[in-house]
Amino acid sequence: MVKEKKELYHKPEDLEKRISNWIEPGFSEAGINILTDRYLMKDESGKVIETTKEMLYRVAHVIGKADSNYAGSNPEETEKEFYELMASKKFLPNSPTLKGAGLNINLSACYVVPIEDSREGIFKEALFNAVEIQAHGGGTGFNFSQLRGKGSLIRSTGGKASGPVSFMGIIDKTVGDTIAQGGTRQGANMGILRYDHPDIDLFVDCKAEDGAIKNFNISVGITEEFMEMVNEGKDFPLIDHKGKEVGRKNAKELFDKIVHNAWKRGDPGLIYLDRIDKDNPTPHVGKITATNPCGEQPLLDLEACNIGSINLGVFVKDKKIDWNDLEKTVYSGIHFLDNVIDANEYPLKKTEKEVRELREILEKQIGDKKTIDDIVEKYSESPITKAVLGNRKVGLGVMGFSDMLISLGIGYGSEESYQLAEQVMEFISEKSREASVKLAETRGVFPNWKGSIYDSESKYFKGKELKLRNACTNTLAPTGTISTALGASGGIEPQFGLVYFRKSIYDEAGKAKLESFIVDAGFERIAKEEGFFTNELLEEIGKNKGSLEGVKRPANVSLKRWRELKELFTVANDLPYVEHIRMQDAFQKHVDNAISKTINLPNNATEEDVRGAYLMTFETSVKGITVYRDGSRKNQVLSSEKIKKLEGKRPLTIGPVIEQKTPFGNAFIALMFLREDTTVPYESFVNIGKGGKDIGAIAEGYGRLVSLVFKLGGKVEDVIEQLQGISGESIAGLGPNKVTSLPDAYAQGLAEAWRQMNNENGDSKNGRNENFSGNICPTCGSKMMMVEGCQKCTNPNCGYSKC
Repeated sequence: MVKEKKELYHKPEDLEKRISNWIEPGFSEAGINILTDRYLMKDESGKVIETTKEMLYRVAHVIGKADSNYAGSNPEETEKEFYELMASKKFLPNSPTLKGAGLNINLSACYVVPIEDSREGIFKEALFNAVEIQAHGGGTGFNFSQLRGKGSLIRSTGGKASGPVSFMGIIDKTVGDTIAQGGTRQGANMGILRYDHPDIDLFVDCKAEDGAIKNFNISVGITEEFMEMVNEGKDFPLIDHKGKEVGRKNAKELFDKIVHNAWKRGDPGLIYLDRIDKDNPTPHVGKITATNPCGEQPLLDLEACNIGSINLGVFVKDKKIDWNDLEKTVYSGIHFLDNVIDANEYPLKKTEKEVRELREILEKQIGDKKTIDDIVEKYSESPITKAVLGNRKVGLGVMGFSDMLISLGIGYGSEESYQLAEQVMEFISEKSREASVKLAETRGVFPNWKGSIYDSESKYFKGKELKLRNACTNTLAPTGTISTALGASGGIEPQFGLVYFRKSIYDEAGKAKLESFIVDAGFERIAKEEGFFTNELLEEIGKNKGSLEGVKRPANVSLKRWRELKELFTVANDLPYVEHIRMQDAFQKHVDNAISKTINLPNNATEEDVRGAYLMTFETSVKGITVYRDGSRKNQVLSSEKIKKLEGKRPLTIGPVIEQKTPFGNAFIALMFLREDTTVPYESFVNIGKGGKDIGAIAEGYGRLVSLVFKLGGKVEDVIEQLQGISGESIAGLGPNKVTSLPDAYAQGLAEAWRQMNNENGDSKNGRNENFSGNICPTCGSKMMMVEGCQKCTNPNCGYSKC
C-alpha cells in the first residue's frame, strides 16, 4: 500500500504533568529567546503555543517514536533519553529538525541536485527539484561540470549553448530571490565546476562584482594532480562535455586568478573532488561530485544532510574531560540521527492527484491489486527518500571546541590544541561507528552495504569489514543558531571576539554613556575571578575587534599572566592561516565526511596569504577550504540589495547604523559615503528585519530613491524636511520619541546618522558607531561574521545564521 503521511504532532493535554519531573532545560535567557524566535511552535496569528521544555519534548517524542519501527524498542524510554540529551545542552540536531519535528515537513538542511546537459535536465528536473527542495526549507548543491561550455553547438536546434554560469544565474534568481527557504530566508546554494571545464574562467569570475551571483557559494573542483601542476607551472587540457580536449590552460595562471578573487571577495573556495570520492563508502552506487552549500557534506545525487552536534564545552569537569559521559552522548546522538531518517518527510513526493491518476490508469490495464499497490508505492515515493534510505548517512559533529580549550586552559592554535583536536575527534569517530554497529545488530545494515567499502566481498573493500547501520557517521557542519542558543562557540572555530558590542543610555545632556557589554562567558568568568573585569577594559577590547592583542595590560595583571591570557583567549583574526588549517586538518583526519570551516584573515592580509593557505591544503587531509578576509565583501545588506560600486567610483564607507523605532518594528538606517569624502552622503539604506515582506520592500524603495537624490546632488537636510512629520494610521513611541509613519521614522534615523557624522565624538544611540566592513544582520542590525563557512550574526542574543 502507499505509505500514509506521518501523523501530525498534537501537544498532549496532560503534557505539563507528564514532564513535570523531567529536568529543566539549562538554557540562558538569551538562549530561550533565540529558541522562542526560531523554533517554538506558533499558531496562525504568530502567537507562541509551546514552552522551551515542551519544544524539546516535541522533538524528543517525534524522533523517539521512530523506535516503534523496530522490534524490541521502547519509544517512551527513548523520548526521555533524547529529551535529556538536549535539555542538558549536550547535543542539538540541526535547525530544521528543531523547528519541523512533528509538523510533517522537511527535517534536512541540505541536498545535492543532479543536473544533466539538456533543456529537460536543466529546467524540468534540476530547476524544478531545487525549487521544491528550497520551498521545503532545504539548501542545494550542484556540480555544473557536465554542462557544455558557452558557445558550444547544440545540434538539435543549431543554436549555441550559454554555458554553466548562465544557468547558475537562472537558479540563483529563481531559488534565491523568488523562492525563500521554507518561507524564512533566501535560498542557499553551492556551485562547483571542475578546473578543466572550458568555462572555468567565467566561473571563477562570476562573483567578482557585487550583484552578479548572490545566492551561491562557489568552489572550484580540483584534484591533487591539479595542485601538482600548479606547483610545477604546467599546462593542462580543457575537456568539453563529450570528453574531448578543446584547449589548454596553465595551472598556475588559473590558480592565481582563483587566489585573487578569493582575496577580493571570499570566493571561490576549493574542493578536492578526488579526496571526497576516495572516501565514498558506496562507489558501486555512484560517484560523489558535489556537496551541500557549506561544503561539509559530500553527497550522492539527491541525498540529504542529516546532522546534529555535540557541545564539547559541557564535558569538561574539574579541568578534565568526562570521556564516559561523552561516549554515552555519542551513542545517543547516533541513535537520534538514525531515527531522524525514519521520521523525516522528504521533498519531491508525488501529489495525491498524480498518484490517483496513475492508479486509475493501472486499474484499466492490470487486474492484480497487489501489483498495482507495489507500482503506485514506488511511483509515489520521493527519489530523495530512496537515496537517503539506501545509505542512511548521518553526520554527528561538534561545537564548543574553543570553550573546551578555554576550560582546560589550552590556547587555540597551540600544539596541545591540535593534539586534543585529534584525540577528541578520533574518540568520537570510533564511538560513532561502535554505536552504528550496535544499531545494525537490531535494525540491519544500511541497504547499500553489500558492495560497499565495508563489504569484504566487494571489489571496493578497504580492509576492515564493518556491519554499519549508517554509511557515514561524522560531519562537522555550521552550528550557527544552535550554538548561539546554547551559548557555545561555533563548531571547531576559535572565539570570534571576546566583546561584541555595547548598549548605551543617555545622560541629562543627551550624550550616550556606557551601560553594558556582551562578553564571552569564559573571559568574563576569569576576568571577574582575577579582578580585572572593568568597563574600561571591555571598551578597549570592543574597539579592538574583540581581541586582547594590542590591548593595554591591566595594572593588576602580571606581564606573564597577560601573555597567558592572550594565548588562551585567541580570537579568529589573531590566528595566521597556518593555524586555522592545521586545526581543520587535525579534525579532518577522523571525519569520514568533511568540515565547514572559515579561514578568517584580517583586512590587511595579502594575496600571498590566501595563496599560502590554498597551497597548504595540498599537504594536509582537508577536503575543502574557504577564506574570508575581513571586510572583503563590502557593506552588503543581507535583506537583498547590495551596496553597488558604480563604474569609476571608489569603494563606499558606511556610517553609523541607527536602530530606529517604526510602527512596523525596528528599522536600521545608515548613510554611506565615498571613502575619500565623508562630508557628503552618496547613498543610504533602510532595512526592517521583522516588518514583513511588503514593508521591507517599501523601506528598500525609500532607500533607493533617497540614494538617487544624493547622487543627483540633493542634501540630507532637504530629504529629512520632506519626510519628517508624515502621519499614518500607525504610530510608535510617545512624546518627543513619537514616530508617526515609516517616512517619519526614516527621517528621524537619517537625522541621527547625519548628526553623528558631524559630531567629533561620534556618540551613538546604540553604541555601534563603528564603520561596518561586513554584512548587517537582517534581524537585529548587528555585524555579520564569516564563521564555519557560513554567515552568522555577532550578537549572542540574536542567533541569526544564514545556514
